[in-house]
Amino acid sequence: EDLLHREKIEDIEVIIDSPLAAKFTAIYRRLKKYWDREAKRKLRRGRHPLAFDQLWTVDEHKEHLQTVNYLKKTARPTIVIAASGMCSGGRIVNYLKALIEDKRTDILFVGYQAQGTPGRTIQRESGSGLQV
Repeated sequence: EDLLHREKIEDIEVIIDSPLAAKFTAIYRRLKKYWDREAKRKLRRGRHPLAFDQLWTVDEHKEHLQTVNYLKKTARPTIVIAASGMCSGGRIVNYLKALIEDKRTDILFVGYQAQGTPGRTIQRESGSGLQV
């Protein structure tokens, strides 16, 4: 939300494609009294950190598959947040199969990728035309 607001990037969607993350986000939205000072300050300024125009969540598997196909067909700039499971399972696998060969695709890991997992292979082979 900060990056989109600061850089005035309005045409990039942010997709949270994780049923568990969607549930946590919904719960967090209801617990505003426990938010930190920065989040409360943004809220007072009319910038809800978890509800902005470009943000949408994907819950159902059918919607997930439609989203993957849409992104592959349109090549639309998008930030996708999906649980990785070290890229050995879960929804991230479909995104990787559809988009990893596209030179415009960037993959950012925020968690550990263990030795011998597809996630570690992606880190190691970055930029080499890796296929999933």
